[in-house]
Amino acid sequence: MPVDVSKRMDFSLLEKMKEVGFHSITLGIETYDKQLMKDMRKSCTVEMNFDAVKKLNQAGITAICTSLMFYPTATMTSILNDLTAIITLYEEDTIYIAFHPVLLAIHETKMSLDFEDCIEYDEVLTQSGIIKIPKYVRPRDKKIKDIQVELMKKGFHIIEQLEKQIPNIVLTRTFEGLIYLKMLCDQLGETELADRYWDALQDYYKYYPKKYRKTFGKIFHKISKSSTTNLSDPTHTWIERDAYPQWKSHDGRA
Repeated sequence: MPVDVSKRMDFSLLEKMKEVGFHSITLGIETYDKQLMKDMRKSCTVEMNFDAVKKLNQAGITAICTSLMFYPTATMTSILNDLTAIITLYEEDTIYIAFHPVLLAIHETKMSLDFEDCIEYDEVLTQSGIIKIPKYVRPRDKKIKDIQVELMKKGFHIIEQLEKQIPNIVLTRTFEGLIYLKMLCDQLGETELADRYWDALQDYYKYYPKKYRKTFGKIFHKISKSSTTNLSDPTHTWIERDAYPQWKSHDGRA
């Protein structure tokens, strides 16, 4: 039975939370597709998630909405549903977007054991000692898997070039998420959605000097339209970004 967490959100409590310094709350929404929610065994509904975001917004607290768009059972329908819902929430409410084009699964967790399509990296040495890099799971659908790989490659190169060419650029999770999601819309040929994400990117980036906004546009369009065969494999970058010390362990358990 779905559990409506939003009904437990007493507005007076949210206001008090805001008063004492709560600026944001992370919501593990993951998907806005009904079938995918069932696959993930979510004990809520799409409507409940929308309502929770609106209540936080009314209280002046930003909702950080996480998304697992490339879940193993993802379909083109679920991806389009997620793309539409995310930009709609972004336009209507103040939300942060927490999106990664790859889904991590810690060793020996239910996620890594449930799905065969998990890729495991070796142990690596860091300043914290030996840690195990988490597995990541891939979509079962080959077409979606190919889309994911292309998105990863281009996204990494855009971010890499932005960091090189724009001084002191702040690449927040929302900014990176909008970049990936705009490119995904382009890959799928969803022009209307792509335009909405581009407008969101332009609005997000408006506080930077005009010359830097132009640089961003040039970098984005050049790489997003380039051939992925000329781009390097992003695996190394993922290892660097996701080798968190809190996962340090010798038996692979988090």
